[in-house]
Amino acid sequence: MIGFEPVIAIAGSQRGWASELVRFLSDFGGARLKGTVLTATEALQTEYEVLLIDDITSFLSPRLVDRIQKAGRKVVGIFDPDSGELGRERLLALGVDGMAPAGGGPETILEIVATWPSTACLGHVWEPPRSASRLGWAASRWWPAVTWRLTWPSYWRELSKPASVWRW
Repeated sequence: MIGFEPVIAIAGSQRGWASELVRFLSDFGGARLKGTVLTATEALQTEYEVLLIDDITSFLSPRLVDRIQKAGRKVVGIFDPDSGELGRERLLALGVDGMAPAGGGPETILEIVATWPSTACLGHVWEPPRSASRLGWAASRWWPAVTWRLTWPSYWRELSKPASVWRW
C-alpha cells in the first residue's frame, strides 16, 4: 500500500494466526496494530479501521458486527477451514465485510484488509489543479470523477493500474 496503512485491532484469539500476524506486522509492516480487544465493549470503544475476529470468539454477534459497521469500520472474520464449513457459514450469516482462512498466513489477511482504502486521510480529498486545461484530455474526461470519488491513497492506487482497468 502506498502511503497510508490501515489501523487494525485483533480480537483475542487462541489460534496461531493472531500471533503470526503480530510478528509479521512488527517485522514487515502492512498495517498499524492498535491492540487486542477482549470484550464487545472494547471492540466498540477502541479506535481502529478494521477488526480481525475469529468465528469462535465468544462475544461475536450480529449486533456487534452491525454496530461496528454503522460506526464506519470493517469486520474481517477468520475461520478454520479444517473444522468444516460451520465457521465460514457463521461469518456469512453475521454479515462480516471479509473472511480469511486461519491457515492462510498473515499475507492473506493483510490482502483482505488492504482492499478497503485507509481512512487516515479522510477530509483530504484530492482536487485537480486550477489550471487543469494544461493537462489536455484529462481535464474534460477525468477530473469530474476524481474530485468527488478519490482520496489520496486510492488516487495513487488507481493511477498505478493500467488505463484499461480504471473504474471511473
